[in-house]
Amino acid sequence: MRLDRWTIVLPGVIAAVACAWVAMRADPPAPAVAGRCASAAAVLLIAKMIAVVARLRNGAGREARLLTFVVFAAIVMGWFGAERAIADAAFNYQVHAQKAALVTAARELSREIAAFVEARSRIAPPHPRPATWNDDVDEWLRFESETARLYNRRFGGRVRTAHDLLTLRGMRDADLDAFYRLPDSEFQMDVVARRLEQLAERLAREP
Repeated sequence: MRLDRWTIVLPGVIAAVACAWVAMRADPPAPAVAGRCASAAAVLLIAKMIAVVARLRNGAGREARLLTFVVFAAIVMGWFGAERAIADAAFNYQVHAQKAALVTAARELSREIAAFVEARSRIAPPHPRPATWNDDVDEWLRFESETARLYNRRFGGRVRTAHDLLTLRGMRDADLDAFYRLPDSEFQMDVVARRLEQLAERLAREP
């Protein structure tokens, strides 16, 4: 098997390998394209090996047959290894992308809740005064009930989803666990916003 017998197939193999490498370096990667390129490289090598074997004399020795088997096995194992590496790289990219998306979503949700709490605090009724205590308390209760209703409509489902996804990644906080389902005061809502931001920062720092 002289080197000149491989000069035709080598450019194709190199091109296929380069194609696979470029496909996996893309953002997002293209594992299906990379897999086809790896398969093309394996097919080219096997086809060339078959052509070389066909040129051997019928009386080729045991060493030549053994070498042929070893080369074939190496090509097949290399192809399996490439497919596994491509699958692992694609999986790792998805994990990283999901983590980055969760960090971004938690940060944005935290900022939205904090802005909501601040906006509600600016229009809150005055604290109850002795002269009008009962009326002021009733007004506060109506305001807090409306705040909780608005919060749950705008953020309730998103907060529960973010909490569950963070929990799945080992990001837990006792205060968030206590208040995330349905905070009933601006203080509790502010706690939820702060804890979401803290957990997002912790997750972002994880490798």
